[in-house]
Amino acid sequence: MSWLWLFFALELGSVPESSWVMYESQFVQPSPVLYVQFDGDVRIGEEQAYLFIGGMIRTTVQPQDGSWTFSPSSDQYLFRAGIRVGVAEIGFRHFCTHPVFPYLGAKEIITGERPTVRYEGAYDEIYVRFEGSTGK
Repeated sequence: MSWLWLFFALELGSVPESSWVMYESQFVQPSPVLYVQFDGDVRIGEEQAYLFIGGMIRTTVQPQDGSWTFSPSSDQYLFRAGIRVGVAEIGFRHFCTHPVFPYLGAKEIITGERPTVRYEGAYDEIYVRFEGSTGK
């Protein structure tokens, strides 16, 4: 019986496409920030060899004027697909993030201030990953 396991992963990859837009020269994320994340995959095949496709969405919530409004401030998206055989995985990932402005409050309307998140962007990854563990 083993009570100590070692999990490991080695990933080699390339980022063939990357673009980011900053609407200001400086951005400071107020703390704390809450988030909600949903993640899922669909797998086709056997346990040791399968195709997969999946994704994730993460929505962040920031305080405004010292109170929690639970209004989203940005979304992050991840799409992934690939093939896994034993400990080896070959895949593709697309990650992007975008500001979310559900509405402007009275302060923003009166002062003309823009919302706090002023960046967005995306990148793609093509990778080979080896993952495994020790133990039985």
